[in-house]
Amino acid sequence: MNNWKQGSARNERKKQERRRKRDLRKREVAPTKLSRKLLDRLDEAYSLIQSRDFAEAETLLKPLDRPGSGNVEVLEVLLFLYQKARQHEKCCDVAERLMKLNPRDPSAHMVFAQATMYTGRVAIAMNAYQAFIERWPEHEYSVKAKNALEILVPEVENKIRAFGFPKEHAIAWTMIHERALSFVQRGDLRSCAAKCEELLALAPSFVPARNNLALAYFQSGRMAEAVAVVEATRKLSPANRFAEATLAKLYFLTGREQESREIANHLVTDPPTDPDSLTVTLETLAYLGNDGDILALATEGVRNKVGDKRSLAMQHHYLAYATCRLGDETRARSHWKKCLATIPNHPDARENLRDLETGGGHAPWPDSFGKWIPDVQIEKAIQCLKSGDHKRLLAEFPALTVLIPALLDRGDPLGREVAAKLAMVDSSPQLIDGLMKFALGSRWPDKLRFDVLTFLKKTIVLDVGPHRFYSKGK
Repeated sequence: MNNWKQGSARNERKKQERRRKRDLRKREVAPTKLSRKLLDRLDEAYSLIQSRDFAEAETLLKPLDRPGSGNVEVLEVLLFLYQKARQHEKCCDVAERLMKLNPRDPSAHMVFAQATMYTGRVAIAMNAYQAFIERWPEHEYSVKAKNALEILVPEVENKIRAFGFPKEHAIAWTMIHERALSFVQRGDLRSCAAKCEELLALAPSFVPARNNLALAYFQSGRMAEAVAVVEATRKLSPANRFAEATLAKLYFLTGREQESREIANHLVTDPPTDPDSLTVTLETLAYLGNDGDILALATEGVRNKVGDKRSLAMQHHYLAYATCRLGDETRARSHWKKCLATIPNHPDARENLRDLETGGGHAPWPDSFGKWIPDVQIEKAIQCLKSGDHKRLLAEFPALTVLIPALLDRGDPLGREVAAKLAMVDSSPQLIDGLMKFALGSRWPDKLRFDVLTFLKKTIVLDVGPHRFYSKGK
C-alpha cells in the first residue's frame, strides 16, 4: 500500500473512531440525530484543528453553534479547538455550556477547571477542582486535580489576604469578583455590572469591583454613572493609581479633556508602578495624543519588565503605536510582533501590522473605535453612517464632538471615517480646524483626505491655494 493510501485509511479509521465516541456519548445525554452534512463539517473542522488552521476551523464551526441549539457535538469540537489554540477564556465559556448540557461528563468539568486556572481566576478553579474530586474520586483525572490544588490553595489564600475579606465570606466573595472578571473578558457587561453590584452590596469599599463596575457602566452607555463610580473610588482610596488613570481616561472620553490632561500630567510626573495602572495610563496618554510620554513610560516599563507577559505585551503595543507616530515604522513593527507573540489575537496589533504591510494608510492607532465610545453607540454610529442621519448621533452622544479631532488624528479606520463624516455635518470652527489638519497632513488614506479637501473647497473654507497635498506619504 502506498503512502497516500495508508494516510487515507488512517484518516478514515480516525473518523470512524470519533463517530464511535460520539455514539457512546449520546447514551449519556438526550439522543440527537446528526445529519451527514453536519458530521462531515465536524470532521473537516477536526482536521483543520489538527493542522493548526485554527482561524479557519473557527470560521467553519461558528455558524454551527447556533444560540439555544445546545448541540453537544459542535461544542465538543469547539472545545477541542480552543484547547489546541490555547484560548482559555473561550475554553471556559464552551466548557461551562457543556457542563450544563451534560453534567455527568467529567471531561467538561476538568477542562473548565483547567482553563479557569489558566485565566487566573484561582478561587473558581479551586472550587471546580474540589468539586471534581468529590464527585469523581476514582477518576484518572483526580490526580491532576489534586496536583492543581497544591498550587491553587496557597494562591487563593494570598489573594484573600490581599482583598481583606472576612474569613467566613472570603471564598464566596472572591468567586463573585472573579465571576465579574470572566464576564468582562466575554463582553457580557450587563452580567458583569450585576456581579459587581452584588459584591459591592456586601463589601462597599472593595476597589477592584468598583473599577470593573465603572467599565461595565461606560460600555453600557451609562457614562455619567461610570464617572461617578470612579470619582467616589478616588475619594475612598486616593492612592489607588488604577482609579486615577481610569478617571483620566473617562474624563477624556466623556468630553472633559482639560480635567483629563491635569490628571495625566500627574501620572507622567509620578508614573504608576503596578502593571494594570501603567496599561491604563498608556491607554489614556494615547487618547490624549501624548506620544513622547508614551514612549518614555512604555520603554521604561519594558526595560524593567513591569508585570506579567500579558502586561508587557500591552506595553509593547502602545510603544509600537507611539514609535510609529514618531516616524520609526521598523521599530514599531518589531514591538507589534512582540505583542502578538504573547497575545496572538490582539486585534489592534494585528490590524496595525496588516495596514502597514498593505499600505492602507490608517496605521497607527492605539485602540479600536469600540473602546472610544460605548458598545451601545457603535451600532448607532454604523446605522447613522449608512442612513446619513449623522446629526442624530451627535445629539444622542454629544461627547463625540470633543472626540472627533482626536479620532481624526489617531482613530482606527472606522473611528476616523465616523469622525470625518460627523465633522463635515457639524461644521463648527473647532471641527473644521480638525478637518483642515487632517486633510493637509501626511498620514492617513489619500482618498479620505481628498474627500475632506473637496468638502472644504465646496464650503469655501479652503481657498484655491496652492496647498501642499500628500499622496502616498510624499
